[in-house]
Amino acid sequence: QRQSPAPWACSRKCRGHIMNLAEIRQSVRDDIDEAEAAFWSDALLNRYINRSYRWCRSHISQLDEEFFQRTYEFTYPGGSREASLVSMGLPREPLSFVILSDITNDNDQGVKLDHITMSEAEEFYQSFDERTRVYGPSYYLSGDAGGQRTMGYRPVPSTSRSLRAVVKTQTNELTRDQDRPDIPEDFHEAIILRAVILSKKREEAPVVDYERELARVMETAMMTLDGRHADNAHRVIVTDSEFYNY
Repeated sequence: QRQSPAPWACSRKCRGHIMNLAEIRQSVRDDIDEAEAAFWSDALLNRYINRSYRWCRSHISQLDEEFFQRTYEFTYPGGSREASLVSMGLPREPLSFVILSDITNDNDQGVKLDHITMSEAEEFYQSFDERTRVYGPSYYLSGDAGGQRTMGYRPVPSTSRSLRAVVKTQTNELTRDQDRPDIPEDFHEAIILRAVILSKKREEAPVVDYERELARVMETAMMTLDGRHADNAHRVIVTDSEFYNY
């Protein structure tokens, strides 16, 4: 199984430290001036952080709908009615298939597989017949009793098949302290600022200056992602005491 690199992997690796959930949460606590959980529990801040993470991902997708697409090459076992995605080398994270091709006999172009439902899959026979010639090789997605996602190839191949999948990664919740957002580093500050805004709104504190800073950070991050800007300036932390007098 081979995965194409993330389009921003090189840039991220060569630059500063990539924050995990614990570090993002601590940065939020620094800005809301609560080092230890009291008014804002860790669970609550994690919820705000994940909402902000999804918000950033949505903006990235609007700019580049292919940004979260990844390409995998893997082998479907011959004689199998179904196979789990994980057993074939695909990640456990939620995925949606964009294109699936059989590249067994043509590694460059391959044969695109049609997506069908499970009920349609049951109508296919193991050998090519009239229906198979009409519909062509196809696949369907399902799930097994253990909760793993599975895939079925129709007609069931007698020998293993080499497949190439273009998939789109879905938003994974940041649940463990060591989890890291799968978005460029430039957007990590936006996650922090938006989580701070959500936190401060809970106590009805003023947020206009944080919203202004968030807009600036997002504009810079989006322009950098789009190749129009490269702003490596350090983050601006709102420290004026008047912002904390409420």
